[in-house]
Amino acid sequence: MKLSFKIIIAFIAGFIALGSLLHFEIFSNDYFSERQKVSEQINAIETAEKALNYHVLQSGFFLYFNQDEIIHKIDSVERSIIALSTNHHVQNHHLNTVQKLELYRIAFEKKTDGIYDFQIANSAIKNATMAITALKKEAIRVFDTSNAEERLFLQEFTSMGGSVLLAKNSLDLGMIEHLDKGIHTLSSHRFNNPKKQQVCTSLIQNLRVFRTFFPQYKESIEQIESSSTQKALQELRQSFFDEDQTELSIVKYFSYLLIVLYISSLGLIIYFLIRSEKELLTDRLTGLGNRKAYEVCIRRTTPSALFLININKFKNYNDFYGIAAGDNILTLTAHRLRELCKSWTNPMLYRLGGDEFGILINTDEENNLETLGQTLLHEFHKKAIIIEGIETSLSVTLAISTQFPLLETADMALKSIKKDRVKDMILYHEGLNLLQVVQENITKTHELRTAVEKDQLIPHFQPIISLLTGEIEKYESLARLVMEDGEIKSISGYLDVVKESKYYPTLTRIMVQKSIEIMQSQPYEFSINLSIEDIADPTTVEMIKTTLDQNRDITKRIIFEILESEAMHDRSNVVDFIRMVKEYGCKIAIDDFGSGYSNFDYLLALDIDIIKIDGSLIQHIDSSPHALMIVETIVSFAKKAGKKTVAEFVCNTSVYEIVKNLGIDYSQGYFTGRPEAL
Repeated sequence: MKLSFKIIIAFIAGFIALGSLLHFEIFSNDYFSERQKVSEQINAIETAEKALNYHVLQSGFFLYFNQDEIIHKIDSVERSIIALSTNHHVQNHHLNTVQKLELYRIAFEKKTDGIYDFQIANSAIKNATMAITALKKEAIRVFDTSNAEERLFLQEFTSMGGSVLLAKNSLDLGMIEHLDKGIHTLSSHRFNNPKKQQVCTSLIQNLRVFRTFFPQYKESIEQIESSSTQKALQELRQSFFDEDQTELSIVKYFSYLLIVLYISSLGLIIYFLIRSEKELLTDRLTGLGNRKAYEVCIRRTTPSALFLININKFKNYNDFYGIAAGDNILTLTAHRLRELCKSWTNPMLYRLGGDEFGILINTDEENNLETLGQTLLHEFHKKAIIIEGIETSLSVTLAISTQFPLLETADMALKSIKKDRVKDMILYHEGLNLLQVVQENITKTHELRTAVEKDQLIPHFQPIISLLTGEIEKYESLARLVMEDGEIKSISGYLDVVKESKYYPTLTRIMVQKSIEIMQSQPYEFSINLSIEDIADPTTVEMIKTTLDQNRDITKRIIFEILESEAMHDRSNVVDFIRMVKEYGCKIAIDDFGSGYSNFDYLLALDIDIIKIDGSLIQHIDSSPHALMIVETIVSFAKKAGKKTVAEFVCNTSVYEIVKNLGIDYSQGYFTGRPEAL
């Protein structure tokens, strides 16, 4: 088993352990949350039942009490029972608790029956008690205490009223016999006065009601007090606690297991990482030191020079032959560099990036560096490589730097010659001014950001003259930056920075909106430049569509210019975009046609309206027969295909007359008009 594979296994085990711990953490949180919820639901049952008992007690004690409140409290207990019985945690993990809950529910139903019986008896007794109290007041008013019989009646009345209250509060059934005697005694009274007789009769009736319902009242209270719900609730709580302790034990032991697994995995990872330090500093594909190894070397030693080697057009090999072949090229390159550096003094080879290699050496002679570099390139290019059975030449570009930081300065030098595509080797020196270029790019980026943030990007419009009438028929919208000091600069000097910055889509959207806004008040056609990046950006395309929807009255005067080389890059996006804007009546122009990618076939396939002939041809048309021949060919094709033509960079009278005589439709350039604000 390879060491790297062991590390992978250790990491996988560690991630599994960590994932398990995280999952366990989530499970534990959910478990304790559910556990707490169940405890709260049991407490809710107990609290609701206590509230019910309190209201039953109040109902029996106070004469005036809302009996509906007892019904609400019974409902509250039943809802709490249902909430606990439907708790999925209880249903799935606490079967014994479910059984105890059912026993409690049965006990509570019996208690509820007693409460309903109590309410019936209590209502009758309270009504009778209140009636007796009211009759006493009436008796005092209508009976004459100076009359012996009436005074005796009042005394018996008072005695019976006290007996009723005493019986009700003491729940003493022994008072029933006294009540019976009192009722019999009161029944012997007869009064000629109807009101007095009515008081006597009503008193006897209410005493009989009290006498009738009092045993049921006492029995229902005793039934409520002796209810087995509290015992059932206690057993329910104990059952949940017992089952919960079992679950907690399982959770605890499982957590110990996970912790041991995680610590073991972590130990393995640390062990293998310590053992594999060398492997971590090695590029697995080529066996050379990797970028990290280079950085470690730079920190520990002070090499005097870096050879930075880049494979030219490596992406093309990858795209054409496939990734496997590309990896083979990198491996062969590393092998060849090893062979070529065998005679050098202690060279240190690295693969620094995708297709970039580095060689660190120690030498004080710059001439020797150049000689080494030339020899390296000569020997490297002398021998072909075999890819998929095909013999293929492989070229590289070399940058050498002795200026720290070595990699940064060598990289700047390498990019400078790859951009020019002239030399294949460069020795970095301060005269290259590459750091100044970097600083200028930073400054331009800052100026660009300021212009966007302060809305200082504006369109200027260059006239496009009809060579038939000599009149202005169109304008091209060109971006300009307003500097903080008021100076207006062309965007052309910022194009490289713009393409690399995040502001490019924003610039395009600003130019589209501002150009259309300004040209609303003008009668001319006007063109707006778009790149393939704009056409491939769904947000920009959607913005253009929305803007066209909002300005349908001028869409037939809008021309979108697409750079020829970019249109060739991704025809599918371009075709879709052209189809979309032409539905609004817009026209399409191909810009810089003839600049090196010219393909007449795709002009027809893309449904182009206008061909703008590249300025590099037009400005030399009066001195270069070759340029003249190319322009004549383009014009001839355009006329046969029914396309309009525009000559760009018309710079003097001679060029103007030639393009006019060639039958070109329009002229654009400083000779016929500079870009200006409208």
